[in-house]
Amino acid sequence: MKKTKVVITENADFDLTQIADWYNERNKKLIRLFLSDFKEKVKYISENPLVCEIRYENFRIAYLKKFPFGIHYFYNEEKK
Repeated sequence: MKKTKVVITENADFDLTQIADWYNERNKKLIRLFLSDFKEKVKYISENPLVCEIRYENFRIAYLKKFPFGIHYFYNEEKK
């Protein structure tokens, strides 16, 4: 399966910014690790959109490996 287009909503972008700012204030290395973990999981989702479990309605969740966050996403099979 080829990569699926990923669209990050305005609300998700706001949350990501808040999380990144929090980690950045505590430790510069943490922000790099967090963003790397996040990007890795987004790449995984784009390559395997149907692998993660459906949690509610048609939304799926993929948890980051090293940080206590999950990415909630909707996969539109028609638009890929």
